[in-house]
Amino acid sequence: MKGRGLDIFIGKTLLQKTDVFMALNNTSIHANSHLAIMGKPGVGKTQFLLKILTDIRIQSSFQTNFIYFDYKGDVVDNERFLKVAKVQPFQLLQGGISLPVNPFVLPAYDEQTINVSAREKAESFASINSKLGVVQKGALTEAIRAVYAARQGSEAPYPDFQDVLEIALAMYEEDNKKDDSLIEVLRDLADFDLFWRHGSENPPIDRLTTRTLLIDVHAMPVLKELVAYLVIERIYKEMASLPDSPPMIFSRNFLIFRNY
Repeated sequence: MKGRGLDIFIGKTLLQKTDVFMALNNTSIHANSHLAIMGKPGVGKTQFLLKILTDIRIQSSFQTNFIYFDYKGDVVDNERFLKVAKVQPFQLLQGGISLPVNPFVLPAYDEQTINVSAREKAESFASINSKLGVVQKGALTEAIRAVYAARQGSEAPYPDFQDVLEIALAMYEEDNKKDDSLIEVLRDLADFDLFWRHGSENPPIDRLTTRTLLIDVHAMPVLKELVAYLVIERIYKEMASLPDSPPMIFSRNFLIFRNY
């Protein structure tokens, strides 16, 4: 794959019947690799996307990975796609399956990195859930900082959502505060067992950018967007720690797809 682009066949022109290819990762042609597939219901948008993803996996010798968020639950049962593209599915809230991802894993655990991460999560929680105000953002930031401090020096220096919930509940009790929208969100994240937690049989995934996953969230009554955000944030932090990619043609990519 080194030095080669991903030239994906997407069809033929209507008049000349000329083959049309999409050089997805050639930055001499495209300023970015964003892609939108639009059409009326039933015209085959999802099948077209699965064809593109399968071609990408095969052409890259399975070195280009992706994460697919299945909001409708209409792809997770496509056994042929999962097998040919070598995709690992996770059906959240179905059969006790949780995602082996810990959103609190950081590249470093110094005070500044922890403080920035805690603030980022609080801001993002508030942007996704309009019920979280300034007070809740501050409480979440302090709770996250506190759970990292509690795990400092341990073999696994990162907390899980149960840790954050327990700290937040203790803070609220100390201040004689009643449960609010923040506690509700944290309790859902902990009780639904969506993400990896301490005591799990296997450790969390070390690097998401080396895995190809399908995350089925269609059975979740709430938190779909928050789950997607937390996964994407982990990927962003991983990729930000990598060296710059060479210009023109990348030999390796990572892709994120959401199917609404």
